[in-house]
Amino acid sequence: ERANRSCRAKKEALKLTEQLASIDIENNVVPTCMLMHPLAPFTAIADDRGTLRVWDYQTGQILNRFPLGMPGRTVASLALVNELDDSLLMAGGADGSVRIWRNYAASGEERLVTTLRALPLTSSAPPGMMSAGVDGMGM
Repeated sequence: ERANRSCRAKKEALKLTEQLASIDIENNVVPTCMLMHPLAPFTAIADDRGTLRVWDYQTGQILNRFPLGMPGRTVASLALVNELDDSLLMAGGADGSVRIWRNYAASGEERLVTTLRALPLTSSAPPGMMSAGVDGMGM
């Protein structure tokens, strides 16, 4: 009984009791995916119109906003390449299109590094893009 109470007390201490932050985006825009940077206090949010917003959740400011170059495509996945040092942002479309961006968090300085087209899988895998990070976990 004493161990159960101790375990419950630890869980209660770890619960998030306050809202960290909220972001307002334009009317009639639907976020399709979100990615939090592992070291910096910002998150990248893609929407159904193919626009990326990079948002500093400590200050509440939008750091950058730009089109991902995927008109008419749903952004299905966001991932970081080289996430622990000068990371690149990889955006994957549901149709297999991939865009990799440098300086994505700096307003007006974002640069398209490369574009790729993934081949469809011939298995029963779910649609979208699969990627693996430092921890080896797929997204």
